[in-house]
Amino acid sequence: MTTMSLELLAVVALILANGFFAMAEMGLIASRKARLKALAEAGSIRAAACLRLLGQPEAFLSTVQIGITLAGVLGSAYGGATLAPALAETLRAFPTLAPYAEGLSLACVVAPITFFTLLFGELVPKRLALARPEQVALFAAPVMGGLLLLSRPAVWFLGLATRASLRLLGLGGANAPSVTEEDIRGLLLEGRRHGVIEDVEHDIMERLLRLADRPLGVIMTHRSRVDWLDADADEAAILEKMLESPHTRLPVCRGDFAEVLGVVRARDVLAGRIRTGRFDLAAQMAAPQYLPETMRGLGLLAAFRETAGLRLALVVDEYGDVVGVVTVADVFADMVGELAGPAGSGEQDVVRRPDGSLLVDAATPMDEVAAALGLPRPWPEEFAAGTLAGFVLGQLDHIPQIGETFTAHETTFEVVDMDGRRIDRVLVTPPSEEEEGA
Repeated sequence: MTTMSLELLAVVALILANGFFAMAEMGLIASRKARLKALAEAGSIRAAACLRLLGQPEAFLSTVQIGITLAGVLGSAYGGATLAPALAETLRAFPTLAPYAEGLSLACVVAPITFFTLLFGELVPKRLALARPEQVALFAAPVMGGLLLLSRPAVWFLGLATRASLRLLGLGGANAPSVTEEDIRGLLLEGRRHGVIEDVEHDIMERLLRLADRPLGVIMTHRSRVDWLDADADEAAILEKMLESPHTRLPVCRGDFAEVLGVVRARDVLAGRIRTGRFDLAAQMAAPQYLPETMRGLGLLAAFRETAGLRLALVVDEYGDVVGVVTVADVFADMVGELAGPAGSGEQDVVRRPDGSLLVDAATPMDEVAAALGLPRPWPEEFAAGTLAGFVLGQLDHIPQIGETFTAHETTFEVVDMDGRRIDRVLVTPPSEEEEGA
């Protein structure tokens, strides 16, 4: 084999080394940790090596960068130093090219090396790694683990220099979270687009993420809509109320909802009436449980899970006044959407009309309205902490009249129904395609 062939092979080897490092980096970063953990638990030594590398990202990335930099620099430098002089000698045989032989030879060597380095040293390996990240990671892990040990002194020095540089730039604080809630939402959306996640699954997962940030003031049923029993009413009126209500548990009050005496289960009251022949509401009453309206969805889930027998809780405001009730059914409805009632579904909270506008119950959480409109994220903070009625009142700053409209976030809101001073229904119209284009 000639000297020229050996030199050419050396350049090709450096380009392939560059490609290996690029492929290893992308494969390990794109790999799913859950999949690697499952393989490691099944006894895969290579998967365990991958997890060790991912557990020290600074050292791993520094090793990769050292390899890529050395391979790229050495490839271009070696090619320019060995292949370019030989090509220059050939070009000097042509009188017209002789004056430019050195410059032309260097360009003719460096340009192809750069092209093939980009193609086979970066783009192709990275596309391959993205297509099969776990397979690539398992293939590259043993080699990268050995190189990590060999390059540890250089990696330590580079890490020290990196942290010092970040401190000089004022960026030496705590690292930002590697995975954010928006990243998870993006993965869910991508999974739905590719058919990996069904539309119903995506809707439930999205609702779970929104539930975590909602206060009880949004999740609860407001006191104006609560079915309750009056302890001072006669037996017939109480029984009629229980039979008419679709709820299994009801608060017992005296006079009005401000004085709550306890909570009863309709089944227990009716069963006691049948067994003993006597109607005794007080005997079936349980002490009421209270939760603050500022509690978030995750805290509510924990309260229902950890408190024995808790299925209905009273929600109190900062002054201790009862403002509503929250039940397990409310949480379930927030997670999966409103279900049809026993006598068939009542009016839907959000009705999409043929023209693309939405007829919305004003008690609907604002984040559900934003989701139905497809508004781009991040949503304003006000969307996560209130209902549509609260949003309308905040925008108008007065009790609206039927037909009153305003525009916010490029969307038109029109009050179409009032129940006394309470906003009942709002027509929400997103911008048209022409307005969006403008």
